[in-house]
Amino acid sequence: MGLEALVRGYTVNAAAWRAESTGTLTPGKYGDLVVLDRDIFALSPHAVGETRVLLTLLEGKEVHRDAAFEA
Repeated sequence: MGLEALVRGYTVNAAAWRAESTGTLTPGKYGDLVVLDRDIFALSPHAVGETRVLLTLLEGKEVHRDAAFEA
């Protein structure tokens, strides 16, 4: 299974049961997202595990910010 299918499985597909409010970044939806420290699609599959989450938003509100992250 490729990385794109795995990411889709944990994001859009995992939210399918409540697609009207989450699963994509669309106006009117909750706005749950993470900002990563690197482009995981440009990495070797073996390096993806080294990726750090810099920022997490849940319902559009910041719930996690890495000390190294500056917006």
